[in-house]
Formats: sequence, C-alpha cells, structure tokens
Amino acid sequence: MADEAASPTIEAELIRIDPPLSDDRSFLEPNEEGAIFRIWTRASFSGPLPPPSMLEDYNKAHPGASDIIIELARTELNMAVAEQRHRHDLESKESNAYIELARRGQHYAAAIAGSCIVLGAVVMVVGMLTNQAGIAVTGAGLILGVVVALTVVFVTGRESQAKAQADTGRSPRDTTPSGDGQPTS
Repeated sequence: MADEAASPTIEAELIRIDPPLSDDRSFLEPNEEGAIFRIWTRASFSGPLPPPSMLEDYNKAHPGASDIIIELARTELNMAVAEQRHRHDLESKESNAYIELARRGQHYAAAIAGSCIVLGAVVMVVGMLTNQAGIAVTGAGLILGVVVALTVVFVTGRESQAKAQADTGRSPRDTTPSGDGQPTS
C-alpha cells in the first residue's frame, strides 16, 4: 500500500499582466519577460496511508497525528480481514449445508427404494409360494415401479443439471457468480 503513494502534481497557469504588479503578491512569480505564473501544488494518494512526507506534515501540525493515522489504517485493515474471514466461513457453512442436505436426501431415497424393492420381492415370493399369480405380479410391479421411478429421477436430474450449466455457463453446484468455484469479495 505504501507504494501507491502519489507524488505531487505541479500545474501552472500563465497570466500576462502589463505592467507588472506593484503590490505584494508573493504567490505570483514573474519570469524574465514580465509574465507572471501562478503556481499551485495538488497532492493525492490512494490506499489507507498517506505518503510519508504528508505524515510528517500532519505530525508538524499536530504532534502524534501520524501515529493516530497509522493506527486507524491498521484497525481498518484488521476489520476488512475479519469481514472477509467471516464471509468465507458463511460461504463454507452454506456449501457444507447444501452437501449435507443432498446427502441426506440420497440416503432417504435409497432407504425408501430399498424397502420397496425388498417388499416387492417378499410379495413376489409369497405369491409364488401360494400359487397366486396376481400377488406375484403385484410384487414384480412394485419392483418395476421403483426402478422406473429411480430412472426417471436420475435422468431428469441430469437433464436439469445440464440445462442449468448451459444457461449459466457454470456447474449447478457452483454457487459463485464467477463460476470458478472461488468466492467473490
């Protein structure tokens, strides 16, 4: 940040006065031809701290002012770092919650599908052991229904992911606007 200190800019404006001024105008400096220049300086800087020369001027005007300015800049920097760390923590918690929710949904779906398949197999076996074709067909239908439902969910999920990626140019799991997986600041 110290390398961003700006050097003063000197600007000049030519004022031609004939005859030369006689009263006290010490801020005006005549040249050899009698023309008078008005010279002023403008300094600017960017960043949390002014350049060292400006800090010295502040210290001359108010002893200890540069220490106050440096402490304010340090406090501002610490606050910015803490805010960024907090934002990263929130984004991490949000991502982890999304992953946990998706994982929990997959576990519930697997448990329900597995239970239905086992139930269908039991119904099929009972139907075959009792020589009741209707019950065996019902068990087979239950198993087939679960397999079809899982296939539909899988295919539509992949299609919606592909569509989301085509629309936004990023993965549906990627929640950052840039699409590069890096959080924005």
